[in-house]
Amino acid sequence: MTIPSESPTSSTPQNSWIPAIDESGPVYLAITRALESDIGQGRLRVGDRLPAQRDLAAELGVNVGTITRAYGEARRRGLIEGEVGRGTFVRAPARSALARVEPESESGPIDLSINVPTAMPSPDLAQALEQLVDRNRESPGLLEDAMAYRDPAGSPELRRAGTRWYERLGMTVDPEDLVVCAGAQHAILVALGTIAGPGDLVLGEALTYPGFLAAARLLGLRVKGVELDAMGLIPESLEEICRTEKPRLLYCMPSLQNPTCAQLPQDRREQIAKIAARHDLMIIQDEIHGGLVDDAASSLARLVPDHVMTIASLSKTLSPGIRTAFLAAPRERIARMTELIWSSIWMSSPLGGELALGWLEDDTADRVLAARLREIEARQAIAQPILANFDVATQPTAYHLWVTLPSPWESTTATAALAEAGVKVSSADEFRIEDAPAVDAVRISLSATRSRDRLTEGLQTIAQVLGRPPTRSAFV
Repeated sequence: MTIPSESPTSSTPQNSWIPAIDESGPVYLAITRALESDIGQGRLRVGDRLPAQRDLAAELGVNVGTITRAYGEARRRGLIEGEVGRGTFVRAPARSALARVEPESESGPIDLSINVPTAMPSPDLAQALEQLVDRNRESPGLLEDAMAYRDPAGSPELRRAGTRWYERLGMTVDPEDLVVCAGAQHAILVALGTIAGPGDLVLGEALTYPGFLAAARLLGLRVKGVELDAMGLIPESLEEICRTEKPRLLYCMPSLQNPTCAQLPQDRREQIAKIAARHDLMIIQDEIHGGLVDDAASSLARLVPDHVMTIASLSKTLSPGIRTAFLAAPRERIARMTELIWSSIWMSSPLGGELALGWLEDDTADRVLAARLREIEARQAIAQPILANFDVATQPTAYHLWVTLPSPWESTTATAALAEAGVKVSSADEFRIEDAPAVDAVRISLSATRSRDRLTEGLQTIAQVLGRPPTRSAFV
């Protein structure tokens, strides 16, 4: 593949930066780490133009592809940005990719990068809010109590309702064996902090939810990737790491794995459960998408209950705005989990919890979920013919697609070219654990747009752009 060097016509002088490379790990990651360090130390400033890829490759004695990977990783981390015809520059600090959700604009770019639930039907939302007010009339003081301090673990009523949500996942949970968290991201942080501390090694699928990586970094944990294939996590890879490196825990998504949409089959779940028991490995089972699929395979928590903590969130099935998730674990972990909730946020929102409780106790939850599933099935039907010529992995009720890119496209060049064409998607690099092999794929959210027309337009643009070879500007 030909990688053009940046145009020398830029009015901004090219920086003569040469990274000091350490000898640990892949060279492209060492270059990225050096870039990150030099920016942090002030040796590189916002707006500095980096050397052309060919020039830096020649200076370091590596091939151009290594520099391309390094710049791609730096772009994924938000360190640099490219401008067609000008070059590659140190960028100003930006919000994390985890916090880039913005109101949709009908005139702006089509954002298919955020994996959100389809829009809640307005009548259902209004009715849910009215029901909360009606419950306050029947039980005076309910809203007043919902605005006050409560038990950090969650109210007994909401915890009981949470056990009924776990039944959807094929699990029987005692209310005393779960706590209420402020969404799945908070539950991940609490679960990690319950088991591991600074410097401990934890595992995730080689391609995983970026929120897990962010939480692990916040806690000072080391992260290593377990190999994946089309069916999900590979037990043999997990066994080898457990045998040689003694990790503390594994974070995984058995149902509708994010981003690959893999459904972990029963035999692999049984193998993973045996590995966990044999090596005393705790598992954080994230079932945030569990309510979207009829998963006939046994939950890991049923197979090896003493070694599994299970996250069941309402964000993707009902509403992300109520910030309500449940975290079930062995009884001896509950006190530590409650302590972490208190020390991090004191408690999840009682008002959001009361709203969730009302939905779970009547038919609102079932009705909203059914409406979301009908909408996503319609959107899957829109996507299938448009992307019929591409290698697409998904599930009938999945909110997203995992598209393996046709050669010679790479994930960094594809996301850049699509952004230039007015469509945002998520690069595989956003989900990749650092030590895992690079994968040339993108994740496309079907539910991010409010209208099906905008989705159709975005998918058609994707098919047009990726259906032809990359242009020279895609590599800048």
